[in-house]
Amino acid sequence: MHTIAVHWGAAVRFGLVLLLMFGANSCKEMPKVSGKKTIPIPCDTTIDVDPTLGVKEQVVYVCEGDTVAWNPHGATFVVDFKGKESPFDQGGVSGSGSLKFDNNNPNGRARHYAKLTIYEYKITVNGQAFDPQVVGGGNP
Repeated sequence: MHTIAVHWGAAVRFGLVLLLMFGANSCKEMPKVSGKKTIPIPCDTTIDVDPTLGVKEQVVYVCEGDTVAWNPHGATFVVDFKGKESPFDQGGVSGSGSLKFDNNNPNGRARHYAKLTIYEYKITVNGQAFDPQVVGGGNP
């Protein structure tokens, strides 16, 4: 079998051109990001009670040492944290935290959190129950 050199030369050049085109148009590897990305989140110090929603903000963020107050806006409310922990000190003493707040006890001091933690609670406003959340921690 005989081959002609011109055909092989054209085929090789065509193959190289295709290879270069695919290489130039291929996806490039993304640069690696070092460290963690952080986003500042403002701390909430007032939780507004709402008779139709329970609270105006379904998720609030509290920061260590801040005093947080439930503002009833004329409604009767009771807050019960689920589980055995809350994000607030009990009477200023660090520990498992105060698990209950109401019109007579509407304030709590946010305690220290080692990691970002979500605390679920039930709030009963004028006899109707709702299930919002408090998020605490995340600071080094």
